[in-house]
Amino acid sequence: MIDATFQAVAKGLYCSGTLINLSYNEMNILVYFVIIPLIWAYIIDRMFRFQYVKLSLMLIILFCWVNINDLSANCDNVFYACVIFLNLFRPIGIDYVTASVLFCVVLPIAFHMFLWRALKRKRLGSSELRTITRDNQ
Repeated sequence: MIDATFQAVAKGLYCSGTLINLSYNEMNILVYFVIIPLIWAYIIDRMFRFQYVKLSLMLIILFCWVNINDLSANCDNVFYACVIFLNLFRPIGIDYVTASVLFCVVLPIAFHMFLWRALKRKRLGSSELRTITRDNQ
């Protein structure tokens, strides 16, 4: 199950990267350091009804994009730093593939579900408050 998940995600990243002319490493960094955080920032902003998180993250991304001379080489460096991080779990019995699935699939999905649930709860709470306010008028 873990190996199949790893292979499916890796193949998806590789194929997606090929479609938009990015290497596997570049696509990996784009997804995990730009797209997923932007989705989370969007959800957080919707939850609290402001745009600060999303705009701040977009400014950081834009600053990095403008100031990085060789985007491909930088993506490679960040990717290899992530590989080193994931290999740090080897001494406690978690190999690279398992660590990848845990940190790059399971935890992001769990955090995404947590954010959506919190947003839904916040919306329910505000709609109940509007109903109570209307009933009392």
